[in-house]
Amino acid sequence: MTYTLNYYVGKLDPFGYRVINLLGHVGVGFLLFLLSRRLFFLLFGTEQSVLSFLLVLFFVVHPVNAIVALYTFNRSDILAALASVGAILLFLRPKPLTPSRYVGMVALFVIGLDRTIRRRAPGDLIVGRLCCRAPMRLNSFRAQVRLHLPFWIVLGLYFAARAAYFGSIGDLEAESPWDRWPYVVTQIVSLVRYLQCVFVPAGLSLDHMPKHYDSLAEPAILLSAAGLWFSRAGWMVVRKGTAVSRLVLFSVLWFLIQLAPSSSFTDHDGLCGKSVVSIPIRTSAHSYPRILCRFSG
Repeated sequence: MTYTLNYYVGKLDPFGYRVINLLGHVGVGFLLFLLSRRLFFLLFGTEQSVLSFLLVLFFVVHPVNAIVALYTFNRSDILAALASVGAILLFLRPKPLTPSRYVGMVALFVIGLDRTIRRRAPGDLIVGRLCCRAPMRLNSFRAQVRLHLPFWIVLGLYFAARAAYFGSIGDLEAESPWDRWPYVVTQIVSLVRYLQCVFVPAGLSLDHMPKHYDSLAEPAILLSAAGLWFSRAGWMVVRKGTAVSRLVLFSVLWFLIQLAPSSSFTDHDGLCGKSVVSIPIRTSAHSYPRILCRFSG
């Protein structure tokens, strides 16, 4: 519908399309600003508005995000990101969960369900609940299950309907889908590539068709796995059970969930895509200042 409005106003002039994308990108940044304040409040008792603003600024101007925001056909991902972050904001609101809020969360989840970022929302909510301990007055395990189960049911029904109608739950545009095992093995290298893209945004045109790795004994796989293993040092220096450790855990888990490609269990012919780094860049940034404070004592 937004494309239709763009065409009605400016026909095929790309300027209007990019302006709307940019406004949507700023909107995602604003919601992430609110989410950052919420996280700091739930974990540390203070909203840290200045720090939250700096983190959002990092998200908005990051080279990867700037390119993604101005890519005309990324509109659907931007709109899906707005709905996704809006859902978790409602979920982490420091007040008892009301029926209207719950309906709003489910509605935001259903909107844009065809985008992979929306399919990760059930995992996002579980991570938010486990790490942030949102005060929802849900003490029993049964109450927790009732809270999360509808999202998983909707997701299951979506995949079932997709499989029944299209004959597959994978990427219908995949021309040469990877075999399952090489795809899973190569994910190790892909994850390191994504991390490099976050901290050293060089070579932003990611290779969508990299070399296939068929064995875990490949040197590139071993080196990447070793790098991921040693990256645990940042987690090990943080004492478990503290607010800082829960913040780090939230950032790491959400980063991995957002990067987890749906094509890991569906047909797909691409391995990397810089657009999926957008939200993970922001979520991982929550931990940086707190880890530095921890090192400095």
